[in-house]
Amino acid sequence: MPAVQARHLGDSGFAGVRAQAMARDGSLLMDFMFERAPGQLHVLNAPSPGATAALAIGNHIINQIQEMCR
Repeated sequence: MPAVQARHLGDSGFAGVRAQAMARDGSLLMDFMFERAPGQLHVLNAPSPGATAALAIGNHIINQIQEMCR
């Protein structure tokens, strides 16, 4: 992130760490992202409600893998 400078990191407010995927244009991805490569399916950016949506996500992954195997 070349636009981030040291002065951006010096805020004395509260801070936390939260991994979140970023699009190439710098915008934050607010939902799950699935990327395919040959023989691979990657689940990216699983923000809340990742745990509560686990069954639906699992179902989506199964459907994606079945489609890849056709």
